[in-house]
Amino acid sequence: VLECFLKYSSESLSTKDLGVLMSSDGKFSKHIFEIVRKSHSLCIQIHKAFYSKDKQLLLKAFTTYVRPILEYCSVVWSPFYLKDIILIEKVQRRFTKRLFESSNMTYSERLKLLELESLEERRIKTDLLHCFKTLRKFTQRGSDFFQLSKNRFNDKQDLYINYSRTDMRKFWFANRTAKIWNKLSPSLKCTKSLAVFKEILKETDLAQFCRGPGFDGSKCP
Repeated sequence: VLECFLKYSSESLSTKDLGVLMSSDGKFSKHIFEIVRKSHSLCIQIHKAFYSKDKQLLLKAFTTYVRPILEYCSVVWSPFYLKDIILIEKVQRRFTKRLFESSNMTYSERLKLLELESLEERRIKTDLLHCFKTLRKFTQRGSDFFQLSKNRFNDKQDLYINYSRTDMRKFWFANRTAKIWNKLSPSLKCTKSLAVFKEILKETDLAQFCRGPGFDGSKCP
């Protein structure tokens, strides 16, 4: 009875806003679990719906129908728990592995062959693009999220990072993005054009900022 009560209480303390499920403690693990569950189900349906085994056709179906579910509003709920990062990545890992069932390629090798990025890397890129748009006043929303470093010798467009006691605050959008932003090249941070920023960002190794295991093929197949 107590277990049922606790389960009901935890569910009643969750709320959904614009498609994003958030618990009363401000965490998004339940939202992540739901989108991963839905994505795995869609992946199964894709393999059942297409008789063709053409990799590019199946990959197009994945990027069209599955990946958007895993990336919708990621700026808001992007995970900081390693278990959640791995859980999300497992969707793309399993799908790409099924495309090469008879192969012993690692996940990173499959991504390179398919010209894909890891889902964590794509979330980082989304954060940086939103940060750039905010700093350049391309959007009015979240204009108070970022401020330049208070160091008077700051000529590299470095951002100020707020002090954080908790992981939730440490990894919330502004703080997690500012830490990565400050490590980017000065030429990238100082550009004024969104198009130029996107082009330079494509050539930037964002995988170095990923926390999930297996992107180098050393741990996870």
